[in-house]
Amino acid sequence: MVFNSNYEKYAEKEIFLDLYELMKEDEDISKNDIFPCVLNSLEYNGHLYAAAPYFRIKTLVGKESNIPIKTDEIWDGRALIELNSSLSENQRLTAAKNREYFTNMLLMYSAGAYIDFDNNKCDFGNEDFISLLKYINDIPEGNDLAEDFGKTGIYRNDTCLLYSATLCNIPDYFAVKYRFGIDELLNFVGYPSPDGGKSVVAPYNYYAISSESAVREGAWEFIKFLMTEYLTLNSSDMNSNIPTLKPFFNKWVEMQQSYKYIPVIFSVIAVPREKRHFGIIWAFLVLFLKTHFTSAAGYGIIGT
Repeated sequence: MVFNSNYEKYAEKEIFLDLYELMKEDEDISKNDIFPCVLNSLEYNGHLYAAAPYFRIKTLVGKESNIPIKTDEIWDGRALIELNSSLSENQRLTAAKNREYFTNMLLMYSAGAYIDFDNNKCDFGNEDFISLLKYINDIPEGNDLAEDFGKTGIYRNDTCLLYSATLCNIPDYFAVKYRFGIDELLNFVGYPSPDGGKSVVAPYNYYAISSESAVREGAWEFIKFLMTEYLTLNSSDMNSNIPTLKPFFNKWVEMQQSYKYIPVIFSVIAVPREKRHFGIIWAFLVLFLKTHFTSAAGYGIIGT
């Protein structure tokens, strides 16, 4: 069965098999082979009910000169509101400026600090929560977009300070650099939360096995096949996603480095060429992968 909803609604009913139990006895794939950020995004109450061959990274990014958040500072809703209050009349935080967009951006990770979802309680007296709600309430409901929101000019001339980026490969990173200016230092600050900026790991196609499956061993072998080195590095998804398994990551990087990257109107495309090295870029991505990520989304197949 193919589904595009969050698998957690199935996991909470424990109708999936815990893949950690299968990994304990497996010689091909172990928990240590998978990037921790992916495990964090897929685990449910300490169990791994689904596996994903690939993932993508979603985050907020801006010029370091405009978003000077340091490691000892907290990028939370209050910091974002303060930044917004410092803008000139012709500036804006993002190209999209409407109530729904900012509600999602400000409360995506902050809500858990004010709302106890398990016990259906809310701390309406929290001053930070009150300030967020007041700020959101003052934002227009309409779909207010900067006229040239898809162009690079509004990011290079500081009309828009933040861009919501999805990183799947080198061209995506180049496209972000090109949007703000190749020579600009960037701050991948993440989405605001009480614990600081957080980026999103979005698994691309996840797979699970029914806990009542009579062919669980065969289903597990099929999932492992989908995550093998050959299929991971030769699938059509390879160039638009990051592999989940660490043993294949360096080879995937080498394949990404074998392309020539050419900027087009609003993005970057890749064409094969003699291998070159982009050590600085991949030092950035490797560092990114070591960061704590949250959330998960995607499509999946349940083995029955």
